[in-house]
Amino acid sequence: MFWRNPASVTGMTAVLLSAVPSPYGLPPLSGASASVQSKLWETATAVGISSVGSSMYREVQGAWSAARGVTDRVTAGVSLRVYHVSVRRYGSASALGVDAGVRIDAGGGVSLGAALTNLGGARLAGGDELPRMVTGGAAYSPAEGALIAADIVHETDRPAFIRAGAEVRLAGAFVVRGGYDGSSGELCGGAGFTAGPVTVDYAVTSHQDLGLSHAVGVTVLL
Repeated sequence: MFWRNPASVTGMTAVLLSAVPSPYGLPPLSGASASVQSKLWETATAVGISSVGSSMYREVQGAWSAARGVTDRVTAGVSLRVYHVSVRRYGSASALGVDAGVRIDAGGGVSLGAALTNLGGARLAGGDELPRMVTGGAAYSPAEGALIAADIVHETDRPAFIRAGAEVRLAGAFVVRGGYDGSSGELCGGAGFTAGPVTVDYAVTSHQDLGLSHAVGVTVLL
């Protein structure tokens, strides 16, 4: 949800909304998120909330993230997250987690990043530890309007996997995207269109067993 690397929070003042209605044709897994980001005291700051599930089982996360330049080329960021899980007839549990990240402008159109998720090993009230992840990645822009990116992720008690993607801007306001998620073997594609301060994004994910899942997002610059 939100910012996989808190150092990637930008200083632009914007509202971001997204929704994943009935992924793979399963309404109980529907999700949505909303966030606001801006710049305060030379620090890029963002707050947001997301919800996945139904009245039977629901996961809600709230986050506050901040990023600040350490040097001209290095940005560091941190996120505080509140996790809340509720199960009908069984109650609910919450936990507070901390994430940290760094982003480096290496020059020549290359940027590098790394992030640590759930630094302190936060646990829900029932004792279940939330996932801890270490992520490292790189992005390269070979030309204006084109971007290629990949990262490797290691999560607690799971083999490491690779994610990769690319986007190309066409005709100024139109963007097409494609990607691969090695954790599930999913392929994805999408497009975005910008008109003035508003950008509308669409993505589709294909799972070999479950079929297609669709997502939409809207970003409004203020």
